[in-house]
Amino acid sequence: MLNRNLFAIVVTLSFLLAACAPAAAPTAKPTAPPKAASPAAQATPAAKPPSPALSPTPKVGAEEPRSGGILTSTHFTDPPSFDPIQEGSVSALVLVLPSYSTVVQHDPFEPAKVVGDLAEKWEMSPDGKSYTFNLVKNVKWHDGKPLTSEDARFSLELIRKPPQGIISPRKEWLKAVDKIETTGNDALKITLQYPSPSFIHNLGDGRIVVVPKSVVEAKGNIEEGRGGHRPLQVQVLRCRRQLQRGEEPGLLRQGPPLR
Repeated sequence: MLNRNLFAIVVTLSFLLAACAPAAAPTAKPTAPPKAASPAAQATPAAKPPSPALSPTPKVGAEEPRSGGILTSTHFTDPPSFDPIQEGSVSALVLVLPSYSTVVQHDPFEPAKVVGDLAEKWEMSPDGKSYTFNLVKNVKWHDGKPLTSEDARFSLELIRKPPQGIISPRKEWLKAVDKIETTGNDALKITLQYPSPSFIHNLGDGRIVVVPKSVVEAKGNIEEGRGGHRPLQVQVLRCRRQLQRGEEPGLLRQGPPLR
């Protein structure tokens, strides 16, 4: 009987405690992440102020271009002479070569290509052993005499077979040549000993120049630089040398105006 009463009391107390306990907190529902602001709602960066316009730097002592006159420039040494055939020194060649032309030349924009200089056109024989060049007409030397195919023949012979007393540092470049002939005043024919693909390129080197035969025969050389047929020519021969650029009729290439 006692056990039944105790069991009843325990059950009653359990019900009372369950009724008095606090209610469980409700489970929180997951919330969606906040939406990103639309591009329209984003702040627009402030526009950069315009850069100030640059004004051109004024040229000091600027002059209008003009033809002719004296071109004065510094040089690292006094050249031994103005002979384009005998000289191998850079100190001489950089000054004197602009006064002279070659039969052909290398295209300055395509160095592997050979184009005409004194020659306006040329033909090579089928066997590759002869070249015939037609020269530009009415070209004059600085002294007013006409430049002819005989000047070209004489110059090339002077380079490949220099007489006693003449130094030719580039004679080996023409060693394939057998003979050189002229046909009239404006045609030159060069016959080779054997076909030589390098011949036309050697002939186009800027140091295989044509010089006036009359000057060399009269003086034995052209050391004083009294020759040329381009706008740049030697005017005064002193320790301080001067070069003159002109725009005379008959010059092969008219130079740009001096500034």
